[in-house]
Amino acid sequence: MSIVDDDGQRRWHWIDMTTAKPEPMHQSLQARRRASLGDVQQLATDLASYNDNNQFGAKLEMSFNFDADLAEMSQPTEWIDEPPEEDDADEEG
Repeated sequence: MSIVDDDGQRRWHWIDMTTAKPEPMHQSLQARRRASLGDVQQLATDLASYNDNNQFGAKLEMSFNFDADLAEMSQPTEWIDEPPEEDDADEEG
């Protein structure tokens, strides 16, 4: 989390996310989101520059929507050899 001292200096204070109160945690996450946005903005600038200046006349496209990537990355990474057992409640239906 970023804090500003009395002398106007910005300093970083690390917080434990397992015990952090909601407001400081929200501020910390927002700071990380802004940092990520800066990286994505530079990527978009590089892409536009390449498209405008490459010697091949190529026009590359890239999605900046990470929803599908995040959904895929949240999937299990281990293969289950057998189907899960059904609950008794599922069999009654």
